[in-house]
This record gives sequence, structure tokens and C-alpha cells, in this order.
Amino acid sequence: MTITIIIPALNEAEHIQACIHAIRDNDTIGLVKEIIVVDGGSQDTTISLAQASKTTTIRSNRSGRAIQMNLGAQHASSEYLFFLHADTLVPDRFTATIQGAILEGYPSGCFRLSFGHPSPILRFYAWLTRFKMDIMRYGDQGLYIQKSLFDQLGGFKEDHRVLEDNELTRRIRRSGIAFKVLEKAAITSPRRYMEQGTIRLQLIFTTIYLMWRLGFSQDKMIAFYRKRVQNRVPD
Repeated sequence: MTITIIIPALNEAEHIQACIHAIRDNDTIGLVKEIIVVDGGSQDTTISLAQASKTTTIRSNRSGRAIQMNLGAQHASSEYLFFLHADTLVPDRFTATIQGAILEGYPSGCFRLSFGHPSPILRFYAWLTRFKMDIMRYGDQGLYIQKSLFDQLGGFKEDHRVLEDNELTRRIRRSGIAFKVLEKAAITSPRRYMEQGTIRLQLIFTTIYLMWRLGFSQDKMIAFYRKRVQNRVPD
């Protein structure tokens, strides 16, 4: 059993090396065969820092996490894939935890989430990620899946600029593939919540999720977000 870690990145110089180091430090049973960083056109030192950390670095000619993650999966040579955001740190012994779930019969799953911040509101949001509710599936939780199943499902939908992780997770579960929310928590940066306000930003994310479930276009969801969060695409 081997795992390829796939990290989509865009201007993540502040976080990329910490993310990579956490992967190596917490792969206590040697399951990680390769780490692939797929860059979507960074204007900072993300690529050089990833290369200095001895990862496989791929430059995507198109940006968008779904596109970047699919590209990384195409280059992966392991039996299992693990998709991870660049500003997220894996928990201790994360590969042993994934291996245990796989041996229990769960070929796909994710970790719970922690923001690593004392805010009671963020701690409450993180606590909710233990439940199997589609609305609580954040991309920051990391996603592992057997590569053959990922290929069978067709990977991430590349027309999704937002909620690509939710869409794939929902498709995994609706297809009947066993999916487990692991007991440990990945730690993601709370930077956006600190910038925008925790309740305000969560209400924006919840509205976007409801828009998605109601069939709104990706363009409309992105426009809604950009009007409220400093002209950025949600991540």
C-alpha cells in the first residue's frame, strides 16, 4: 500500500514548506511514496520552495484546484491518493490512521478539521466536521481515495471553481463507496476567518453551499463571494 500526496497551490509560499514537512514528519510507517505539488501560476516563491523540499513540482497551464488536483492524480503512481490544501497540516501518524481505515474496509475518507485557534466559534465549526453531513465537508480536511475508484468516478469536476471537494465527496457517497470521517483532525489556517470575521465568513460559505445545492452556476457563486470578500475566489 502506497500513497501519493497531491497539493494544489497558488501563491502559498507562506505555508507550503510547513505542509510538506508535516507530511514527512507524520508518515511514521513510510506509506508516502511521493509528494506532488501542482502549481496554478504562483507569483511568489511557492514553486522554488516546493522544489527545495524535494517534491515533484508540476506547473499547470490552467488554474483552479479541481484542474490542478486532476493533473496531479494523472502523474501519481501510488495505489491511493491523498489531496491536501497547501495551508493545512496533517495530524500525527496520519498515514497509520488512513491505513487502519482502509483495512477496515473504507477506501475513501477524510480527517476532521481543526483551525488551531482558541476561538469558541471556530472550535464549534471544527467540532461539526465529525458528522457525515455534506455541508460539513471542507477541502481543508484532506481527502484520501483509492486511485482506481477516483479514476472510475472521473476525478474532480473541472468546471467547479468552488465546492469541488464537496461535489466529489457527495459523488463518492452516492456511488456506494464506503467513506469514513477519521477521528483525528487536520489543522488548517484560520487566516480567512480572522480577516473577514468568523460568523460573517461562515454565513457567506453557507450561502454559497445552498446556492450550489439549488443549482446556481459557478459564475454566480463566485460573483457572490467576490462582492463580499475582497475580490477573491473562495478556498
